[in-house]
Amino acid sequence: MSSIAGGLAGFVIACRVLHMGKPHAPFAAAARQIWDYRHYFLSQSSWIAYCTAAPLFLTFASGATAVGLFAGADRIARIVMALIIPLSMVMYPRVNALMSRSREAAASAAGPFLAVQITFALLLTVVFFFAAGPIVTLILGPRFVAAAAVLRWLSALPLLAGIASTLSRQFLLPLGWDRAVSRITLICTAFYLVVLAPCCRGYGASGAAVALIMTEALHCAAFLFLLYRKERVFTINAILAVTNTRRHVLDVFETLAVRLRSS
Repeated sequence: MSSIAGGLAGFVIACRVLHMGKPHAPFAAAARQIWDYRHYFLSQSSWIAYCTAAPLFLTFASGATAVGLFAGADRIARIVMALIIPLSMVMYPRVNALMSRSREAAASAAGPFLAVQITFALLLTVVFFFAAGPIVTLILGPRFVAAAAVLRWLSALPLLAGIASTLSRQFLLPLGWDRAVSRITLICTAFYLVVLAPCCRGYGASGAAVALIMTEALHCAAFLFLLYRKERVFTINAILAVTNTRRHVLDVFETLAVRLRSS
């Protein structure tokens, strides 16, 4: 019901703001758009495997108890990821627009955002790693205390997924590497499915978490390697933008401190 209400509200606002006319269905143009962005569609659709494969493999390899432990810890990690991933989705149109102006302007926006993303995600990772026990007990209940070990493994998921998402949407996709992003994502998905079965069979719910973390680490490493090989100048400009932003922030704080002392 909430989804329907939100959709109707958005439709009403769009009608008022955009002055929408009589709808028509340009199927040829729509099919052309879908075909042009098929690589991005495939890479995003592969995330379905990350959400459905682990419980399915655990059901046959370790039983329903392992499925419950993994699902509980995974749900907590996904809630944390919901605070991080949308940030990169919001910044994607901005970086894309800046790319049409100049690559340096896009790098100056993508670099500081990646630094902020890493800082925020790293803080959440540390909190969830050291406070996994109390968090699981509070959210899932005392009978799920064994899920704390799974959550400790999954605590790195927001950090790795945030880095991979930012490198994809703020760096590689605006630079035109959509086919490479799709290929890397599909390869990582295949890797995940290959290592998931033995990990689930040998280590249960914790093994499924390890397989997921290994895949996300491979994701990040592949994106970084692609940037290093193909877009080294853009990457250097993004890093320099981070250092300049840090220097600007420090200058602001120093100015505020001088004013406070003088007052």
